[in-house]
Amino acid sequence: MNNINETKNEKLARLEQDLKDLKKSLPEHCYGKNGYIDYHSAPVSLWQKIEALEEEIKILKNELGIKD
Repeated sequence: MNNINETKNEKLARLEQDLKDLKKSLPEHCYGKNGYIDYHSAPVSLWQKIEALEEEIKILKNELGIKD
């Protein structure tokens, strides 16, 4: 979904939504009938994607002058 004509603000919004969607797949969001499923763990690749998105968002916010 990389659009060459995408503005930095549009890219930031898309990346923030992608990050939100990725975080929904973390084990904290997996529940059974009796609550948290403690044997389910996120793969390293998921954490790497999350960290990469967070870094890219941080860089974009910095470029746009947006404070956290």
